[in-house]
Amino acid sequence: MQLLLLSPNKNALVYTIKILTGSVILWFGLTHLGIAEPYWALISLITVTEPDLTQARLNFKARMINTFTGTLIAVMVLDCWRC
Repeated sequence: MQLLLLSPNKNALVYTIKILTGSVILWFGLTHLGIAEPYWALISLITVTEPDLTQARLNFKARMINTFTGTLIAVMVLDCWRC
């Protein structure tokens, strides 16, 4: 089935339903428990429901590089700011 220029993957609907269902459960469940910022759990949910293991590994590597780069820049800025 093609819709305009899109040809969705067979598992796209299942993936979308998993993300939507998990997001709703997490958002309302954590809000009910008194968690002030439940969107962090949503980010984790989206990360762990990646259907392609190869893509998940690439995303993990990119996130680690970005985290270390951001940490290094923050430490350098704070060190220079202290002087």
